[in-house]
Amino acid sequence: MADPFAAHPTKPVRRLLGATFRGQTFLIATSLIGTLVAAGYALLQPNAFQSHATFRYRQGSESVTPQPTNWDSLRGLDPQIAPNAPQLLKTDALLRQTVARKIRFEAEDGKPVETTVMELLLKPWTPPEVVIRPGAGFAERASGNIRRFILDLQRRVHSRSSAEPTPEAAIEVLGKGLDVYNVPGTGLMRADFEATDPITARVVLEAFAEQAQAYHIDQYRDQATVDLITLNYNTAQQRLSDAKQKLEAFLRNSGTVSFQEDYDSLRDDVRRAAKKLEDSKEEKLTWDLRLEQYRADLEKTPKRVLQKVTVENARIPSLQKRILSLEADRDTLLATMRDTDPAVQQVQKQIDQARRDLEQEYKRPPTERNEFVENDEYKKLQEVVRTAQIQSKVARFNFQDAEQRHDKLKRRLDKMIPFHGPYLGLQEQIQKAQKAADDAKIEFDKLQDKETLRSKNFSALKLAIKPTAAIKSGPQRTKSVLLGLLAGFALGFGILTLRSLTDTTVRTPEEIEALLGVRVLATVPQLDRKNLRRHERRITSGC
Repeated sequence: MADPFAAHPTKPVRRLLGATFRGQTFLIATSLIGTLVAAGYALLQPNAFQSHATFRYRQGSESVTPQPTNWDSLRGLDPQIAPNAPQLLKTDALLRQTVARKIRFEAEDGKPVETTVMELLLKPWTPPEVVIRPGAGFAERASGNIRRFILDLQRRVHSRSSAEPTPEAAIEVLGKGLDVYNVPGTGLMRADFEATDPITARVVLEAFAEQAQAYHIDQYRDQATVDLITLNYNTAQQRLSDAKQKLEAFLRNSGTVSFQEDYDSLRDDVRRAAKKLEDSKEEKLTWDLRLEQYRADLEKTPKRVLQKVTVENARIPSLQKRILSLEADRDTLLATMRDTDPAVQQVQKQIDQARRDLEQEYKRPPTERNEFVENDEYKKLQEVVRTAQIQSKVARFNFQDAEQRHDKLKRRLDKMIPFHGPYLGLQEQIQKAQKAADDAKIEFDKLQDKETLRSKNFSALKLAIKPTAAIKSGPQRTKSVLLGLLAGFALGFGILTLRSLTDTTVRTPEEIEALLGVRVLATVPQLDRKNLRRHERRITSGC
């Protein structure tokens, strides 16, 4: 499809303007919404009041060292304030001292109030009371009620929590509301503080200004103390470093890395070796005594003893042999004869007689005689002596091994004992140096802010202009409403522009001719009245 705007480059602008006029209701609506949103936001913001104070702030140098109150010595000197002077003045220590400062001032009703800056900063915000005079007209009462409603909304939105006030919260509020900056081309520095009521703005800034002067004079007067503490700190660090170097050299000479651990371990090893030596010595003596006792018992015990010995009956073996021989003869005869033959029966009778004789021999009482035999007790004692000899040799070997180990460990301990006293002295020296360094570090940290100010050579600070009466600084409600109106109009115009660029609806005869490629002579009833009159003039004129 051909682009209906290709032949007429000015038509998109006309189309955009037409879309804008057609969407004038939408444009008015977005502008109104933006205005209402901005007005609501502006009305919800409480009034802000700002107080101003000016300091005469002079950076010192080595050649210019005026006293804190000797301002005449600064005359004729070009003002040179360091770029980071406001940041150095607005320190956490100064803010913390400011919120802890006690103040006394008169309230709006003229009554004296005594409190602290922290309580004043963190007190619940209360809007001013709206008083409607008796007999006021409808417009005045309506205006007063509307103002009461708006102030009540502001109180609900901006009231702080009822939690216990803390210095950290007060420091945060003070830091947000306080602005310290240099005045270019002068030796002045300005401090502004903004709060929701004029009395708070002025009183808090006065407290900050007074505390800043006291704080700075304190820093300036404590320069000697800072120098002394810095010297003590550096001296303590140097002593600690020297003691550690001596200890490292001592450890290298002693041939150990952890002397105390090795010394304690070696002492324990020597004690255990001595205990083992005593045990092995006692065991050796015990086995030696046992061996001597066993040997004495063995010498007292005879090898052979006289005792009654049973004499064996000589006929029993011969009768047993005869019975076996006769049984063999019988078996031989039975191989060729019957058991009823006289020869077999004769042999059987001889066997029976021999068995009866053997039974008679068994029944006879045994014959005894006195005879020397080997002593069983002597053999047992010999075995006990051999076992005791082995145990004695083992105990002697264990004793010698324990003695050698004990002597070796004792020699090592004797070598370390002369080093133990100097080591303990070095350890005590390191502990004292470490404690001195820690104490100096604590004092050094306490005065670190003072050291920072002193190193920057700030030598003069004086309140040139006291905090002024607070004036209203915001919110800029008219500006907010105008910005909301412009933002709503821009949003509506942007939406209409986007819609015009993406709209493909045919609205004019020229667009129809561009699409069809044919001149349109008839009128189009669906066209709007303006386009219809323009098309009729073109047809009448013959263009």
